[in-house]
Amino acid sequence: MKRSIFLVMAALCLFWQLHAQIPTTGLVAHYTFSGNTLDQSGNAFHGVTGSTMFVKDRFDINSEALYLDGVSDSLILPVAGFTPMEGDFTISMWIKTNDQSGQNFLAVEDYNEDTLDNFHLKFFANHQLNTNIEVSYASYMYWNGSGAAGNHLIEGHPGRVQDGFWKHVVLKREAGVLELWFDRILHGSGFSIDTIGAALPFIVGAGPQRFHGIVDDFAFYDRAVSEKEIMNLFHDRQVIVITSPKETDAYIQGDSAIIAWYADTTIVGDSVDVEFSTDGGMTWTLTDQNQLVDWTPYKFALPFPIHSQIKVRVMDHHTPNHQATSGAFVMSEYAWENVSPSLPFTYRDGSGLIAMRDTMWLLGGWDPPYDSLTNHTMNEIWYSIDDGVNWHFLKHAQWYGRHVSGWLVHDNKAWVIGGDPQSGCRGDVWVSEDMRNWDMLHDTIPVLNGLRCLSTVTSFGGKMFYMGGSPNYYGHVALNDVYSSPDGLTWTREADAPWRGRGSILGQCVDPSGKMWLLGGGHAWNRTSIKDVWNTTDGITWNPINDNAPWKARFWHNVGWWDGKMWIFGGMQDSQLEGNDAWYSSDGENWHELKNAPLKVRHAASSEVFNNAWYIMCGIASNDVWRIVNTTNPPMKVARQNAKDQPMDNVLYPNPSTGIITSTLRFESATVLDLQGKAVSIIGAGSTIDLSVLPAGTYTVYIRLPGHRMNVQKVVRQ
Repeated sequence: MKRSIFLVMAALCLFWQLHAQIPTTGLVAHYTFSGNTLDQSGNAFHGVTGSTMFVKDRFDINSEALYLDGVSDSLILPVAGFTPMEGDFTISMWIKTNDQSGQNFLAVEDYNEDTLDNFHLKFFANHQLNTNIEVSYASYMYWNGSGAAGNHLIEGHPGRVQDGFWKHVVLKREAGVLELWFDRILHGSGFSIDTIGAALPFIVGAGPQRFHGIVDDFAFYDRAVSEKEIMNLFHDRQVIVITSPKETDAYIQGDSAIIAWYADTTIVGDSVDVEFSTDGGMTWTLTDQNQLVDWTPYKFALPFPIHSQIKVRVMDHHTPNHQATSGAFVMSEYAWENVSPSLPFTYRDGSGLIAMRDTMWLLGGWDPPYDSLTNHTMNEIWYSIDDGVNWHFLKHAQWYGRHVSGWLVHDNKAWVIGGDPQSGCRGDVWVSEDMRNWDMLHDTIPVLNGLRCLSTVTSFGGKMFYMGGSPNYYGHVALNDVYSSPDGLTWTREADAPWRGRGSILGQCVDPSGKMWLLGGGHAWNRTSIKDVWNTTDGITWNPINDNAPWKARFWHNVGWWDGKMWIFGGMQDSQLEGNDAWYSSDGENWHELKNAPLKVRHAASSEVFNNAWYIMCGIASNDVWRIVNTTNPPMKVARQNAKDQPMDNVLYPNPSTGIITSTLRFESATVLDLQGKAVSIIGAGSTIDLSVLPAGTYTVYIRLPGHRMNVQKVVRQ
């Protein structure tokens, strides 16, 4: 690197020593973005930007970081003598973005996509080297060419940088080796002993893929900083950093929280105090953590009452002003219950789970490699009449096998709308009143703008809405078009939604006040995930509620409205990893995560609200049933009897019978199963059951009585 000797005033050096822990030796330029883009190193390499929006920094202080809109904003940093980059150097920066489109973060170039004397650091790049369209790079850095000839450095964890949280990024070269660090951890390295780039300024957010997010504390060094100095840069103005618990955490009573922290061990001694407060920080109680600075993580028992709010403080035992305090996490009223650990069918994902006639129904799904028909998608219908404990096969439906389709109840009927890539990206519409007989209303929705898959289908305001998706699984386009129908026959194309095109959202989220909610989603082609929240009162005008929700961006996740709150579960997160986390919110802005979920991670699970609980079942490589319950208002317990333990308040007679049998109590529904567990008759509300249409034999009758009582009896058809 071309080297210049820069004179820095002694007073300024003293200022840096008092103000921060960042190294000063070799500091060429430093931008703190404290309401301006001035170089604070004393070398006057002042930045130039069209943005005038200074926002909160990572310490939540107003006007201490710079926002770039990703449309027209950019930031030019004319660090004279730093480029072209020769020899050793270091660039340190803080960034925050939740935009998972490709972004050209830092560049040295003569023009867009300069492939001669250039330097590019991109985030979430689907580059020409990427031969697998299902894998994207989190960061892709290349120089002096297109990046196709070995002059590149890849950090392949999509979503690592663009998750809506502050990230510390360090790029350095030492003795010809380039290194890329995120949050104190080395994530990529490679050789580059040549001169990098031309004698041009650095550009943050160069076109055409501009950076959309917040930047802060850029520091340029004409040397390679040490690993210890990278720790200093990370701990700048934050000697202790608490990483867990978070303010969004919600724990089940009797559970344990993990308290974890980072400490700058060059400043903090070998002893820390870990304390907690249940009164907002007015008083503090020492835990039994025993003051060991390296005892992290620490398991903290939680015997506190529901709705308690608890803060945690980690403090240097010898220097108490070196401390950090967490936000207040809560003790939740919610808990997980395992309803059934294993089901009588193979693993499957993308199945539809709906509730109708006091029965839970599981439709379709994908179960590779077990089902060889229709590319492993199915048209099976299974059902449970005892709150998900036992499941019975009903039939193969008339519709073509599919998964991640539109499954819903509308106008007291069951609907299956559209298809998936495995079944041909269909746009068909099927309806049934009894789950046995299905009618196809359309082979393809007439006004549909081409076939698509992975769309969101919701019953809302007396209409069905069919929204977004992709033209096909590996299509480059993510859609934001909206269609509606009151009856499945007549469809109208509404105005395109203002939200970014997306799909792969399972379930529906409609609150009783008259709002339909859209939570996250993504695009399968490049594994782009989104973490925003929208709502609408009419399906036409959409309101942005939260553009940076605290949960990880995701798709193939489940959503629902239950117990006065919207819920989101699991899915494909960080673009490659699955999750099992459940989050809830009453307004879309303030969220809590129900911590320590006991079920395994999964995507494309099935979800539904039933008997005062939110059910989650199946999903990729899964065939179990779970539910979230409110422990202060749990679901009604279903009474289950057998043939020799008949309830005194209900009798089926005559038994045996050659024809009609009568229930002494009027039931809400009744299902007759043969000895193989197959449903041979399903009866709606009433008090009689006709056995005359069945062959002679013994049958089991499941009777659902008012108040969620379940009655199971054996009957004999003579």
